[in-house]
Amino acid sequence: MTDRQGYYSVIQYSPFPERFEFVNVGVVLFMPGGGVRIRLDSDNKRIEKVFGRQDRYDVGMMRESIENRIKSEFGRSWAHSNVQRFVELRSGKVQMSRPLPYLVKDADADLNRLFEEMVPSFSRSSRRPTVASLLKQRLRDAGVLKWILARWWSRCGKERGSGKMPSDSSSGSVLNRFGSKSRLCESDSHGWKRRRRTRRGLRY
Repeated sequence: MTDRQGYYSVIQYSPFPERFEFVNVGVVLFMPGGGVRIRLDSDNKRIEKVFGRQDRYDVGMMRESIENRIKSEFGRSWAHSNVQRFVELRSGKVQMSRPLPYLVKDADADLNRLFEEMVPSFSRSSRRPTVASLLKQRLRDAGVLKWILARWWSRCGKERGSGKMPSDSSSGSVLNRFGSKSRLCESDSHGWKRRRRTRRGLRY
């Protein structure tokens, strides 16, 4: 082992360990020459995204307990065999991945880098794009979005009392009508009814 050779392990949590489904909640960096650095996720969003609502007090106690236990066991010195055994004996809600080698250059920066890679942040604001937004992007890429908006306005704009053709940014409401059962404009209902009556052999 070189003088900068360390190890890292990922801390994982599951309220149902018997299912073998875990969420990464922290990282431990075993420093060259002894000592450890620990970083735990202070938010419950990742856990609740997978397992549903959790008791925040219990999860907080879990974080505090595993951090204190690791510091107590390896705070001053450690050996790879001892770390390996510690990991293998864990069988509850909090477990750790097998230690993997890591070349430590800057302890704090390395710990943060590992944490961001193994425990990526979760944002509630991230949403999947709507069908209308995907359609809009495809039509814009194909160079036909403005043509479609112009056709819609010439056909339906005056009927709906629209004073001007919709802009690119406000085209979502128009495109939404393509993907719904609603008609594009009121005149469409008359043509649709005439075609339906013709197919049935009825004329009015």
